[in-house]
Amino acid sequence: MILGKNIDIKDNIKNKDKWQQILKQWIDNNKKYYEKQEKNDVIFWHKEEANNSALLVAIWQMGGIGTLEYAIKKQNTKNGGYADIFCKIDDISYIIECKYKRQDKKDNDIKLENLMKEAKTDCKKIDLSNEKIDEKIVIVFIAPLVNNEKDCESYNDYDMKAVFSLEQNIEYEKKEEYKSIYLFAKLVSDKN
Repeated sequence: MILGKNIDIKDNIKNKDKWQQILKQWIDNNKKYYEKQEKNDVIFWHKEEANNSALLVAIWQMGGIGTLEYAIKKQNTKNGGYADIFCKIDDISYIIECKYKRQDKKDNDIKLENLMKEAKTDCKKIDLSNEKIDEKIVIVFIAPLVNNEKDCESYNDYDMKAVFSLEQNIEYEKKEEYKSIYLFAKLVSDKN
């Protein structure tokens, strides 16, 4: 079900209305950053952590709480590890594993399925036996080259999707043109 022009959230998502607000705020935060940077910089040019931070800020702005790099037990590790994001929205707590890809001219294919699979693999390593976590989610942030946005538009294996698009193309280091960042999220269970 489409909840907004640039947001699509499936019915299996708990707190669906709150996630709609969060994703709308994430889009607004990206827009505000772009405008305050005099339309010369976007969050999605930067690393995964910058994109994770923009999402976490939106969670806080919409009444949730959370942190980046949440210490957690992971399978097959001696010292545990870290989840990219922990958050609590209303009474539901989430662990989120994220991946980020800014496509460049060397990439013929965005390989979105591979990124989603890699994020799911990381997420499944998280041991929740001693944690009070309700849901595990993987999120993939993709910044495609302008000519490859169709690859993202046709991708449909997600539970949540949000898109921030600029009014015009913007060049990264005077080499590559971008216009959008896509956020794809998928619930993860140990079965899928």
